[in-house]
Amino acid sequence: MKVNTVKTVAIAPPRETVPYDGAMALGSPAEPQPAAEWMETKTAVDMHAKAEQSSETVKVADGGLKVRVTGRDRRWVQVTDPATSTTGWIYDRFLIPAEPPAQ
Repeated sequence: MKVNTVKTVAIAPPRETVPYDGAMALGSPAEPQPAAEWMETKTAVDMHAKAEQSSETVKVADGGLKVRVTGRDRRWVQVTDPATSTTGWIYDRFLIPAEPPAQ
């Protein structure tokens, strides 16, 4: 077989390595994540499937329930109940800022 052309490929020099610390992570170090935002229900309130009052109720949250904020849509707040992993939407007037629950 006859070769008419040769393609030259540049190879990047190796990146600086970090000493192995026993972790099995791949890729570059993760960016620091902002602290999670927590809210507490003022009273018993419906958690909806969508950010609409007419949407299906996925859970009735008791008053005083601490939930983790996972999203926002206008005045609606998407929250997750850490005890059950149930996620739903609650209108913001039924929530107040809260500290994370004790572990």
